[in-house]
Amino acid sequence: MIDTVILEVWTRVLDRVRKDIGERTYGMWLERTSFLSLRRGVLSFGVPNLFIRDWVEEHYGEILERLAGEELGTAVRVSVKVDAGLFREMRQKTQRMEDAAGPGPDLSEGKTLDSFLPTAGSKEATLAIRRCLDFRAKSILSPVVVYGPTASGKSHLAAGATRLLPVRSRSQRLTGEELARRFAWKVKTKAVDEFREALATLDLLVIDDAQDLSCKLATQREFLGIADELRTRGGRLIVFLAAHPGEIPDLEPSFRSFLLSGYLVRIEPPQATERPKILEAILSGGPRRFPREVVSLLLTHLPEAPLPEVARALRKLYALAGLTGEPVDEDFVTRHLAEVASAPDPVERRAAAVLFSVEERFSVTREDLTSKRKTKALALPRAMAIYLLRESANLTFKEIGRRLGDRSHTSVFLTHRKIEAARESRPEIAAMVTELSGRVSQGSRGCPS
Repeated sequence: MIDTVILEVWTRVLDRVRKDIGERTYGMWLERTSFLSLRRGVLSFGVPNLFIRDWVEEHYGEILERLAGEELGTAVRVSVKVDAGLFREMRQKTQRMEDAAGPGPDLSEGKTLDSFLPTAGSKEATLAIRRCLDFRAKSILSPVVVYGPTASGKSHLAAGATRLLPVRSRSQRLTGEELARRFAWKVKTKAVDEFREALATLDLLVIDDAQDLSCKLATQREFLGIADELRTRGGRLIVFLAAHPGEIPDLEPSFRSFLLSGYLVRIEPPQATERPKILEAILSGGPRRFPREVVSLLLTHLPEAPLPEVARALRKLYALAGLTGEPVDEDFVTRHLAEVASAPDPVERRAAAVLFSVEERFSVTREDLTSKRKTKALALPRAMAIYLLRESANLTFKEIGRRLGDRSHTSVFLTHRKIEAARESRPEIAAMVTELSGRVSQGSRGCPS
């Protein structure tokens, strides 16, 4: 039986949170909770579903920990879990609402070339990819180099290209970052020949976001060898870039020349008049039919957002409506749009830069950093990742722990404190932190000096 004193403490914590965040927000996210336990400094409480759990942890985790610590007189860690009883209650309520409103959203995006709706700015790119993958043609169109800004459909075309080949064909799609990371690992494990053979014998190799090979000079040189062997064996190559090859910094001259020698085609984002039709196609895979006025409203509010993100924002709006019981009208969209469709957080980019810099500096993989293995070889890179995620990306200790394999708040905190102390007493650690911080800061702007 749960101690009534602890329940009273939890009630006081919730009352204080209610005053801090307001009745409306509290009613949306924290009104339906259940106290579960307080053991070994961890206070656990339940919420109805994963969506609410993630939102509460991200937005209210720190304030809950602070207030609970103040009420209990000692530091505690808050753990948010899905309560099966609350889940059933919410499910029953939501089902009643769904029965009244119609089927719920399901944004199933079948990313094939057939499901890609060519626009005025993407027709040439679509035709070039189809020609490249026509193995019956006498003349070979390869490599095809497609370049253009975000939200122009490059990722859809990259995914669709790999699905256009016959069933028994061998194809692979990699991002520039994945290619660089895999190559670094194969160099470390002395398996470069295996890496080269696996890619050079494909029928189709697709490299998405190839601009991320900027600064990776060894990977660029290796890629040229793979591309040459792929072409000799009759394989096809399609490369996607965020900008014209001539505008991307820090490319080897030979690698830049190779890209410029391919069939270059620019792709443009869909025009405002083309976006409704494409969004309608994205949404058509789900059972729910969204009101056109709501769809138009979102397109008006998000004129430059990638359409899959608009579709996800639409889904989240209806999830919120299910929580609050409100209709999805113009007032509801205006009040909640910032919550469901905020611009990409620059913190996310810095967090990604931290992990990539650590992986590259220590020749480790993401799986190494997030694994439960406690080897000496992984201790320092993992500690550096923790320290820089806190200092450079400003993530909470809880979020850092989650990103690095669900490590506890306490262990992350102690590791951070250990590196902080080592910077003062060990010059080599201070130099390493400075070096990695420089790599993170340069991140997307070019090679570290």
